[in-house]
Amino acid sequence: MEANNTWELVNLPQDRKEIGSRWVYKIKKNADGTVQRFKAHLVAKGYSQKVGVDFNETFSSVVRWDTIRTVLSVAANKKLRLVQFDVKTAFLYGDLQEDIYMYQPQGFEDGIGQGCKLLKSIYGLKQAPRVWNERFKSFAMKCGLKQSNSDTCLFLNDEKSIYLIVYVDDGIIASVDEQAVKQFLEKLKSEFSVVIGVTNYFLGMQIECLEDGGIFVHQEGYYRKILKRFEMSECNSVSTHVEKGTITTDHSEFLPATVPYRETIGSLMFLAIVSRPDISYAVGVLSQVLDKPQQVHWSMIKRIIRYLKGTEKCEILFQYDEVNTLQCFTDSDYAGDPLSRRSTSGMIFMSYGGAVSWRSQRQSCIALSTTEAKFIAASQAAKEAIWLGNLLSELRCVPTIPVLQMDNQSAIRLVKNREFRSRTKHIDIRYKFIREQYQTKQLDVVYCSSEMQAADIFTKPLVKDRFLKLRKLIGMHNFG
Repeated sequence: MEANNTWELVNLPQDRKEIGSRWVYKIKKNADGTVQRFKAHLVAKGYSQKVGVDFNETFSSVVRWDTIRTVLSVAANKKLRLVQFDVKTAFLYGDLQEDIYMYQPQGFEDGIGQGCKLLKSIYGLKQAPRVWNERFKSFAMKCGLKQSNSDTCLFLNDEKSIYLIVYVDDGIIASVDEQAVKQFLEKLKSEFSVVIGVTNYFLGMQIECLEDGGIFVHQEGYYRKILKRFEMSECNSVSTHVEKGTITTDHSEFLPATVPYRETIGSLMFLAIVSRPDISYAVGVLSQVLDKPQQVHWSMIKRIIRYLKGTEKCEILFQYDEVNTLQCFTDSDYAGDPLSRRSTSGMIFMSYGGAVSWRSQRQSCIALSTTEAKFIAASQAAKEAIWLGNLLSELRCVPTIPVLQMDNQSAIRLVKNREFRSRTKHIDIRYKFIREQYQTKQLDVVYCSSEMQAADIFTKPLVKDRFLKLRKLIGMHNFG
């Protein structure tokens, strides 16, 4: 902190109040649980800051998981070299615009009673993430990178084919030009204190680079933590995460508060968001009853964990593919929720063999027919498809318009034409967004058989054979 000139000692102005601080200690671990290093942060008590006095704007973006997976898919296809870095004490590099005063922290007292006027941001300040983000953005642009229009935490250099993704102080560089990567890392080390290493563990995601250029994405270490945390390490495994027909209007007893229902859902949701699209539907359904879960819901959670026990080696694989087509699948059940009778939308987007984006979401309105339910699901998927198409275009993949694959001919005709006006005029105008995008040739819609509808795995419980087939279809491989 002294080397970085983080503060200067001053006499406190009479019209200002100092904020406090405390030391926070943390152990950073590797994917296998071993200690990587010990960390100590001086954290300001930012809760005592006042808006308009010592802070204004606080928003700071972070990279989307969809962006991370998409960049990894492109890296696998183009056989790019991956390098990972971590900026040490990143928030101390942010330049403050406001005057902030702080008591001298423990271990720095000089005994003369002066306070600290902060010249750089520190952890705990409300604006600290924002000013660090702006600081790194300025540095990246000086190095010849430009900010992506699709994700503000993705930086690109088209001439040298450098892709840089940043999540606060952690980042990954992907490039085919090793000399360009080396030059960038030299500039990075001269500007910040960084730790540089092989890309194998990023934000809880394990990344394995194969000799042929393929990339595996999984969270095997995190599965084991879940099994140990919830005392299910010795449980028997099952082949599916939810049994067909178990989503019912059960009237079993409510769970006592001592049962860690919410904690378990949070852990499983992180898996479903990062690397396990196959459990998204079940986790989404169970997260809807966080206020009053019942015994049947707890039994379903334990079944998901038993399923994870048997699929620890289930991974997403990205690999080389000559045909650069973004595969988009969208589907919906009809009135599947037994209480609200709302339908569930499912969508998945695949790039170079693996899933890069997916969603299982209960619709916000009641559909009056299967056609209407699938039309609503397609409109929701269209927004994500267009965004992913733009992202892949920025990553210099061959630009093609996204093609949504649906298994309902009536819904497809509803997208392409203004049919069934008397029976569909009540549909909210926001769901007709997809029709406009089709007419302006921003996307296309085609028919696929129900047998090959990959998004079906996100809409309802399936029998074992059907579930395993779709799991493979969405690019997941079980090596257990």
